[in-house]
Amino acid sequence: MGLFRTASRLAAKNSHKIKQAAEDNADKINDNVRKVTKAIDDKTGGKHRDKLDKVEGAVKKAVDKNGGPDPTDDYPTDRPNHPDDPPGPTPPTT
Repeated sequence: MGLFRTASRLAAKNSHKIKQAAEDNADKINDNVRKVTKAIDDKTGGKHRDKLDKVEGAVKKAVDKNGGPDPTDDYPTDRPNHPDDPPGPTPPTT
């Protein structure tokens, strides 16, 4: 459980960086997902096209969502004991 808490805290602490990277690279992310799903579709003979369409849609929705304004930006995540942080020890700083 300690590793999960540490990973959760680090992800929450760096979520703005992750969102910024997704926003900056939205076209690349969507293009690569499209290429991968097309390759899978070709290999499977179109057998799983409906599932692959859902994956493409979910990725596009997630990238578009992260590119917009974040309603939780009122609270900085770099301070200790942030209300959205999971309970547990503070992860080591680098």
